[in-house]
Amino acid sequence: MQAGTYRAAADKITVKKACESFLEYCEGRNQRDERMTRKMLAVYRGHINNHILHPEIGIGSRKLSQFTARSVGDFRDRIRTSGVTVPTSRKVLAILHSVLQHAISEDWIAANPAQGIKVTGPRSEGSNKIVPPSKNDMRALIDAASEDLRLMLLFAASTGARGRAVGRPLARCGLHQGRA
Repeated sequence: MQAGTYRAAADKITVKKACESFLEYCEGRNQRDERMTRKMLAVYRGHINNHILHPEIGIGSRKLSQFTARSVGDFRDRIRTSGVTVPTSRKVLAILHSVLQHAISEDWIAANPAQGIKVTGPRSEGSNKIVPPSKNDMRALIDAASEDLRLMLLFAASTGARGRAVGRPLARCGLHQGRA
């Protein structure tokens, strides 16, 4: 208590209540157009309902006062064991972190137990290294392309634009499959 970490509300407030309050806060931000889109709100609501408040693996019934870094780590392990992918697990933990930050702003807890909890993926998971074609291969590709595709290839090559930025026709030409 001397350190100022005790919060009386932490004994009464559950993670579920904190999630509900966080979603209300996000809805208010959305209505006021404060950097909260409807899509983002729907994603938050989906991850909260499908993972954090899940009846079997979720943590909704836990009191904030009993919620520790170990509890967050155990939750992370449960969602990974249940088949949730590494990227989704990271998103769920990021949302849980935001919920707990909201609880801090409401003076329900003094510290965020999700702080520093990471989701480690398997060794085989890693970023795919993108290797651009050689100058000779790019020149041959540009020379063989139709007029429309040639324009897109020249634009992509000169600006470093990715396939999505250039458009669907470039994606259809088969470069991602090693063919043109």
